[in-house]
Amino acid sequence: MLRLSNRSHVPTGGFRYTQPESGLQIDANSFDQLMVRIKEHRDANGYPININIEAEVEDQVCRNTTTGQWCREIDEEPAPRSYRVNEVLRFSRMLANKFIKGGERVEQATANARAAICAGCPDNNVVHGCDGCGAGVIQTAIRRVTGAGVTPYDSELKTCRWCGCFNAAQVWFPLEILKDNMSEEIHDSLPEHCWKK
Repeated sequence: MLRLSNRSHVPTGGFRYTQPESGLQIDANSFDQLMVRIKEHRDANGYPININIEAEVEDQVCRNTTTGQWCREIDEEPAPRSYRVNEVLRFSRMLANKFIKGGERVEQATANARAAICAGCPDNNVVHGCDGCGAGVIQTAIRRVTGAGVTPYDSELKTCRWCGCFNAAQVWFPLEILKDNMSEEIHDSLPEHCWKK
């Protein structure tokens, strides 16, 4: 994958991204502006907004530039990362909207089995951000998404370092919703014991 060496440096011709599904070329004078426009376009058209969307956009922006000085090659597998509360909330809201529009919670036994796997996973990590204010926001978001469904492992569930999902919420989602909103790169990098494989 290609990554921008410095997002504040504007490539010749500005930042350009083409949405694969619609073919629309989105232009911007800054990377942040580009991301806002891409997310608005995807949201308006029902296209997925993956947790790793910025890496995907950077790769295409780099491939659209006429010179290699703006980018660097990243050869290694994507590493799990730590997410901040606002990133996880944004992604969880997007999943929840798709879930509410046409999904049903999985059965209790399935959610319990998934939660047991997540609780014992080394990639079940604390979300970074405001612990005091973030905890209440997170709990409210989880209750809203899951319809107040709980598992015996909820007190041990944090956030998945791979997909950036609240584990206490994602264990209730149909697998198709999760897979449709996860890049192939992240999916292929999930640990073998992960129930999302």
